[in-house]
Amino acid sequence: MNERSHIHKARGRTSRKWWAITMLTLTFAMIAAGVLVTAPHFQAAHASGATLTVVPKSASYSAQTGIVVKGQHYAAGEPVKIYWNYTGPGTGTLVATATANATKGAFTTSFPVPLNPTGTYTIAGVGQTSGFIATDTFQLLPQLYGIPEAGGANSAFNVYGNAFAGGETVNIYSNYTGPGTGTLLGTASGDPNGSFIVKVTIPTGTIPGSLPITGVGQNSSTTASFPFVVYQPTLTLAPLSGSSGTLLTMTAYGFQKNEKINIFWNNGLTPVLVGKTDSNVYGYMPPTTFTVPAGTTQGVYPLKAVGQTSGTTVTTNFTIITPASSFGLTSGPVGASVNVSGQGYNPNESVNVLWGYNGPGTGTNIASFTAGGSGLINGSFTVPTASAGAQTVALVGAISGIVTTNAFTVATGLAVSSARTSPGTNVNVAGTGYQANESVNIYLDTTSGTLLTTATADANGNISQVVTLPASTQPGSHNLVGVGQTSTTSLMTSVTLDTSWGNYGFDPAQDRLNPYENTLNTSNAGSLNLKWTGSMAKNFQGSPVYANGTIYAVSITGTLNAFDATSGALKWKFSSKTNFNNLAAPVVDPATGMVFFGTIG
Repeated sequence: MNERSHIHKARGRTSRKWWAITMLTLTFAMIAAGVLVTAPHFQAAHASGATLTVVPKSASYSAQTGIVVKGQHYAAGEPVKIYWNYTGPGTGTLVATATANATKGAFTTSFPVPLNPTGTYTIAGVGQTSGFIATDTFQLLPQLYGIPEAGGANSAFNVYGNAFAGGETVNIYSNYTGPGTGTLLGTASGDPNGSFIVKVTIPTGTIPGSLPITGVGQNSSTTASFPFVVYQPTLTLAPLSGSSGTLLTMTAYGFQKNEKINIFWNNGLTPVLVGKTDSNVYGYMPPTTFTVPAGTTQGVYPLKAVGQTSGTTVTTNFTIITPASSFGLTSGPVGASVNVSGQGYNPNESVNVLWGYNGPGTGTNIASFTAGGSGLINGSFTVPTASAGAQTVALVGAISGIVTTNAFTVATGLAVSSARTSPGTNVNVAGTGYQANESVNIYLDTTSGTLLTTATADANGNISQVVTLPASTQPGSHNLVGVGQTSTTSLMTSVTLDTSWGNYGFDPAQDRLNPYENTLNTSNAGSLNLKWTGSMAKNFQGSPVYANGTIYAVSITGTLNAFDATSGALKWKFSSKTNFNNLAAPVVDPATGMVFFGTIG
């Protein structure tokens, strides 16, 4: 080390020493003068490496929308305050407080979008121990919605806006696609937060369907939109077909509120009744009834609804159907249960089932049904003891005298009362063709399978026995085999076991537990693999149900889809054509297989 470097270091130490003495003397002098001064502590907050991320970066205002804030590299364990509209120390609105973790000084928190005029806002996270500050931005866009969301012709409804520019004028248009387009429905003035309420009316002659409604800020040039459903004027009937004398229930919507509606039958010039819509904007006529004139012959008859004020006209047809009946089983053994359906009888009349019918006054009455309000019948009868061969079975209306006939063949064989049922349930097994009074063993699938029960044939060689299907039997097609223990006669019939889930919560109590399920359980649910995928409309929010080998699901647009449960292939679909949203699950009637679903509107 040379002399020059020694001198340089000495001067450095001397310089620092005199600087310290000078500062100490200055401090004492200020204290003596009654002034207290502290040397500044410099902290590079923005250079700390702390980061802040906001998700989403932009959104329309909604009280239900939240902004997620994620921070990193703050001091471990320190509180971090989150400010909205931050422009510097002491500014912004405190919207949340989070605690950084002990590893990366990270945190995640959220807060609702504040109601402010549209614009870009700075969100800051300020560390309360370290003083670290990190920021990100969020673009607040305007919001527009209507109440109600749908209506008929000339409907008036309220339009609500938020987060447009403070105090600006907002024009409300239908079918707006850009400057100079659309139909002006109304004008509103925003408050300091760009909020307003204005009542507008759907123009006469607007085409039914989804109508876009748009608010356009006249200063900010910002826009926000929502769809308003303009109802297709509709007259609904229940039922759509039946007999003369059927009581029809009618509802209508898509008219004006508080409007009288004339109902005409079969193109008549005088209304058969006058309905009236209620006071809501849906133009809805509550249920109104009309009885189809007695003696009206088969054919199609129009029912027309005409609004007295709006002139809105809509027609729906009612069909008077030809009497007919059919059997679910056309041949089988004595004791078999035969399902019957029929149509065209007088509403609510008794219908007798006559076995061996040969004309008026003949046949043995083996069952009776009561027709429904539209003349439909559903029921079952048990095949009586009879010789093998064809028999004519008639269904005779007790009041109308209407007669429909079907042939049934009594034949050697085995039959089950329900061709599709669930494991663990009871079915009735009937058989013809055994030796008189012999024992008949009934097996599941094969004679080497499970012995379910033993029946005793009557003097004519017929059996009728209740059988319990084992709860552990796997779903699918199975055989029931009846073997005569003396004659060795072996007869067989098939039954399909199914574990249907035809209701969202399985049962009316919404227990969400299928007592017939015997394959899927907690031990194997985790090993399930994707079998197939079905395509639905966007924003599907319902729940599928299963019945009779079919998966039923309703899209958000109100379309019922039926998928094959095994392959996933779309069997068919049905559109309600109401433009109403559906957020629910369909329901399958286990007795008829009919599928019901509803929409919101």
